[in-house]
Amino acid sequence: TDPERWLRHLRDLPRPDFPAITERDIRRVLKKWSRSKAPGPDGWTPADWKDLPDEALALFVQLYKSVEEKGTWPEELLSAIVAMLPKGGTAAADDRRPIVLLPMAYRLWCALRAKHLQAWLCRCRVLEKGSAASAEVLAADLAFVIQRARTHGEHVHGIALDWSKC
Repeated sequence: TDPERWLRHLRDLPRPDFPAITERDIRRVLKKWSRSKAPGPDGWTPADWKDLPDEALALFVQLYKSVEEKGTWPEELLSAIVAMLPKGGTAAADDRRPIVLLPMAYRLWCALRAKHLQAWLCRCRVLEKGSAASAEVLAADLAFVIQRARTHGEHVHGIALDWSKC
């Protein structure tokens, strides 16, 4: 529960050396996205982004550069919409799953950086290359790690990332 303890561990990792984001990178990612993808709280859709001229994308390149240098996002891009979607087809409250819609500018940045982040996490030995497991396997492994740490009076830190949409 102490965020400073978690941040100390992150500071020990080597600084990532990601290449600069370009307008061409943005166009490459946007080309893969459906024009009908749901908008986030910013109201933007992939169709809106695909219609932007290169001069506008250049402004987002500068925004992403600033975000990565400063380590913070503009207040306007920190909101999210949480919608509860039905899982099994009933109207029961416990038969729902949350889906989080983030601002399109943030979703685009995530798609631009996902492969770089995966490679960096592998170099830091936080993630094994090509590792993917079912939720059940991950839950069982996590339960084992937590129990072993408790037995030895150790702390456990971790991160869970969903790469499926990147």
